[in-house]
Amino acid sequence: MLTMTATDASRGFSALLDRVEHGQETVVITRDGREIAEIHPKSSQPRTHSWADIGLRFQGLIPVDPQFGTDVLRATDNLLDWENPWVAD
Repeated sequence: MLTMTATDASRGFSALLDRVEHGQETVVITRDGREIAEIHPKSSQPRTHSWADIGLRFQGLIPVDPQFGTDVLRATDNLLDWENPWVAD
């Protein structure tokens, strides 16, 4: 795996992409001595995720507000009953 600074990567970006694409090599980009990014060849198989997969990833990460559904219904009802004061009758 090749490591290079952000400055070197930006100055030779086209060559960097050629190296990743044709050499099938992963490149780690650093800034101030810290690894900040990794550029790697795109997989030949597209990554696909179902909504269920995405839901499982976030399950438990964000607490669910039990009042949310009720709040959405109230907001929707208010929008439907709203009259635009700027429109002349």
